[in-house]
Amino acid sequence: MVTRFGLPKTIIIDNGPQFANRRFREFCANHGIQLRFSSVVYPQTNGLAEVTNRSILDGLKRRVSAARSAWTDELPSVLWSLRTTPKTATGESPYSLVFGTEAVLLPEVAIATLRTGSYDKEVSNEGLRAALDLLEE
Repeated sequence: MVTRFGLPKTIIIDNGPQFANRRFREFCANHGIQLRFSSVVYPQTNGLAEVTNRSILDGLKRRVSAARSAWTDELPSVLWSLRTTPKTATGESPYSLVFGTEAVLLPEVAIATLRTGSYDKEVSNEGLRAALDLLEE
C-alpha cells in the first residue's frame, strides 16, 4: 500500500493483535501516521471491513483454483473488479466516486464507443485545470 499510494495520514484499525504490537505503532509514529481505533459502540466499521475482505477472498477463490501460489497474480484483477462494480448503497462504483467518471474498459479502447470516440485530450486537460483552480487551498 505504501509503495503504490504513499503514506496515509490516518489508519483506522480495530484492536487486533496485528495492529497492537510495538513495531507497528513505532512505524506509524516515525512516519507521522495517526492511528484511530474503531469503536465497539460503532460495530458497522468492523462489519464493512469484514464484508470487503470476504468479497476479495470470494473473488480470489473464483479465479484461483489449483495453483494457490498464483493468488498474487490475480489480486489486481479482483481489486479492479470490486472498484469498478457499482454498489447497491450508492448506485455508483468506488472508482466513479473517486475520479468522477466511470473507468474506460479495454474493449472500449479497441472498439471506439460514443464516450471514447468523442474524447478530446485538450478539452479534458482544460477541465482538469479548471477543477484544480476551484480547489480550496
